[in-house]
Amino acid sequence: MEQRDGKITTYYCQSRACNVCQRIKVQKGIQNYGAYLDQWVADGQAQFITLTVPSCSAELLRPTLKRMHTVFGRVIKEIQRLYGQGGFFQGLRATEVTWNPHRAGKGLPAYHPHIHATFRMTEDVAEKFISLWLKFFPDANRAAQDKRAADVGGKYELLKYLQKAVQPMKDENGTPLIVPPVVQNEIYGSLYRLRCWQAYGLEPLNGDEDCLKEDEAGIVLDSGTEAVELKNENVKWTYVPSLFDWCDMSTGILLSNYYPSRKTLRILDQFLTVINQPPEGTYG
Repeated sequence: MEQRDGKITTYYCQSRACNVCQRIKVQKGIQNYGAYLDQWVADGQAQFITLTVPSCSAELLRPTLKRMHTVFGRVIKEIQRLYGQGGFFQGLRATEVTWNPHRAGKGLPAYHPHIHATFRMTEDVAEKFISLWLKFFPDANRAAQDKRAADVGGKYELLKYLQKAVQPMKDENGTPLIVPPVVQNEIYGSLYRLRCWQAYGLEPLNGDEDCLKEDEAGIVLDSGTEAVELKNENVKWTYVPSLFDWCDMSTGILLSNYYPSRKTLRILDQFLTVINQPPEGTYG
């Protein structure tokens, strides 16, 4: 990171695997679309829908995701034809993939793609949405599909999935576990260049149409961060992984004086352990 005139400038990677960039994306999503969702909830017209298909293998994950997105678009068109009355249905869709280590350990398909969506519609229309989905996926379990009235926290319920492309795991005691890097690679690779989220009939409230663009090749320059150290000097801050901090290599001064918590260190230790000794036969 470069510091000049009291400002720190850096580049954000925008990768779906980056928690920093994904959290920024969530906040931008709330800023741009949260007011819509709040209004639908206030009007009693917000339905939160979850659509699933049977779990699949890593090899079938990408084609399954592509078909889910295609089917979702077809269902939207049919809902529009049946209930649109000349207007367009408004809503947001988010895609998530989870991985089941217990199924993987048994040699069963362990990747579970599903869709979360909030639309401005009534409960009966949401039920029709699910029935149309099941016509395209007859092997899907009806009990695994869900619809409910979105509440006042609806915008967080949906927009959090802008960040959660991969669902975190926990053990029986509730301790966070690392999704194995091999599995993460399969999931992110399958989602590459696919829209993890999509707005329907909505425009960003602040007019920033690129605020949530799904372009992993793009880079956004951020120059609005105030300097907290050596404010009147020009500094090139270099990240030092062993110190968990940015350092001015000419003076040894650290930028944030941050040190990870024990919980974070445990997760990092799991990650390094899995990389060095990946379990065999557990990736479904």
